[in-house]
Amino acid sequence: MKRFIILFFVTFFAIDLIQAQDIIVPKDKTKSRLTVVLTKVSQEPQGIVEYKDYNNQEGPTYTMPWSQINMIITIDGATIYPPEEIAEVEETSVKKEKTFVFGVVAGMNMSNFKYKYSDGFVGSVLNYGYEKSLGETPNYQSEMGYNFGVTLDVKLVNNFFIKTGLVYTNHKVSNDFNGKYEIAEVFSDEGYVGYLIGYMYDRFEENYSLNYLDVPILASYRLPLTKNKKLNIQFNAGLNVGIGLSGKLDYSGYNTSDGYNLTFVDYYSGSIIDYYGRDTYIVGSMDLFSGDGSYDYSYITGSSGSENIDCANPYKRLNLGLNLGFDVEFVGINLGFSYVLGLNNYANSSFWTNSRAQITEYAGNGVKDYKQHTNSINITLGYKIR
Repeated sequence: MKRFIILFFVTFFAIDLIQAQDIIVPKDKTKSRLTVVLTKVSQEPQGIVEYKDYNNQEGPTYTMPWSQINMIITIDGATIYPPEEIAEVEETSVKKEKTFVFGVVAGMNMSNFKYKYSDGFVGSVLNYGYEKSLGETPNYQSEMGYNFGVTLDVKLVNNFFIKTGLVYTNHKVSNDFNGKYEIAEVFSDEGYVGYLIGYMYDRFEENYSLNYLDVPILASYRLPLTKNKKLNIQFNAGLNVGIGLSGKLDYSGYNTSDGYNLTFVDYYSGSIIDYYGRDTYIVGSMDLFSGDGSYDYSYITGSSGSENIDCANPYKRLNLGLNLGFDVEFVGINLGFSYVLGLNNYANSSFWTNSRAQITEYAGNGVKDYKQHTNSINITLGYKIR
C-alpha cells in the first residue's frame, strides 16, 4: 500500500513537471516545437523572444524573432500570437462596421436605343419625307457615354445591404441615314418645259446625347473573400430611376443628286435637253425633351437660310430600368459592372404618330405604335469611405 501511494505521488508530480513548461511553435513546419522556459517576451511586432532550454535551464539564454514564431503555448495553457497578428485579429473583431457607408464613383457606359412599332414603317426623330415603300429604318449605334456621382450603402443585417445614390449619367447614341429615291417632276428652264428625272440621295448623321439624374435602388449581398473583409464581391439587383435633365440631337448631312445626274427631258419630243445637279446641305439641332430646334441649309447655287422646327417633344423625361451587376471592392476601392435593361416606354406618342421633326419639303409618314427604351452597359471605378 505504501509503495502504491509513493508511486502515485511520484507519477503526479512527474506529470505536473512535464506540463510546467513553455512551448514555442515555429512558423517553419519543418522545424520541431521547442520546449523552453520563457525569460522575456517582447510586445513589439519586430521584437524577440528570450528563452532557456527546458532541459538546461542553467545554460545560455537563446533568442528568436517574432517573425519566425507561429505561436507560444505557455505553462498555464494560454496561447500567445505574434503582436502584428493580434492587432489584425483585434481590428477585425472589435471594429464595428458602419451602418451607412458613403462613396464616390465615376465611369463610362455604352448605350443603345431599342424600339418597337407596327404598320410596317419606322423612322428616327428626323422625318426625311420618305414613303412607306422606301422606309427610314434607323441604324442606331452605341457610343461611349459617362457617369459620376455619390453612392450610399445601408447595412441591413449580416452581409445584406441597400445600395443607392445620386449619379449623373450621359447616354450617347448615333444613327447614320442613307436614303435613295426617284424623282420625276415638271421642270422648266430657258423656255423649255419638261420633266426632271433621276435619283436623289439623303446622307445624314444623327448624334443623340441624353443626360439623366439616376437614383439606383438596389438590394445587395456582400460575399467576403478574406477573413478581414478587405476584399469582397457584391451582387446587386434592383430598380434604376432616371430623371431626364437635358437631351439634344445634333445632325448634319445633305440631299444630293451626286453630281449632274438629273436628266431634263423635253415634254413634247422626249429628247434630252440638259443634265442638272441638286445639293442641299443641312446642319441643325433639337431639344429632345421640348421639341424646340432649328437648322441651317445651303444650296449648290450659293443661297442659304434657316428654319425653325415646331413639333412635340420626342421623349418623356422618366426613364426606368432593371439594374443587374456586381462590384469588386478592395480596401475601399471599388470596381463595378452593371447592365441596365430599360423597362418603360419614354417615347411621346403624339410626336411619333404625326410628322415628327420634318427637315425636308416633303411630309413623310408617322410611326404607328412606336415604343422606345434604352439599354446600357456600365463600368465604374469608385471609393467607399468605410
